[in-house]
Amino acid sequence: MTNRRGVIFRILADLFVAYFVTLSLIAASRSGSGAWFVGAISVLLLAVGVAGYLEQSAKRVWIHPLVMMAPELIALPVVFLSCHGHGCAGVIAILILANLFTLVLLGLSFAVFYVRRRLVRSGGA
Repeated sequence: MTNRRGVIFRILADLFVAYFVTLSLIAASRSGSGAWFVGAISVLLLAVGVAGYLEQSAKRVWIHPLVMMAPELIALPVVFLSCHGHGCAGVIAILILANLFTLVLLGLSFAVFYVRRRLVRSGGA
């Protein structure tokens, strides 16, 4: 039962990161500074790395990047089906790039997981 609580806690942490990153990206679009954008991407990369590092099972590593990118993954079909006009093309393009970035996050999560596994097997951790 303790393992299930740990997974639920990590998924809740992933949801917190997801909404923090989404709000940071909205703040980046409203301000002229790129600091919000760089900060949001940095936090996202760090959170995916930590989630991959802390995960015990290779079967559950893929869940964390998808949960963290859930708002963007859900927003693309909604915007694609409901938004019509010239101004929507930019939003759709950004959401497509965000969905493709999810693949990068999946790769990072698996890479960190396997690096940790290799360190534990060799006795380095």
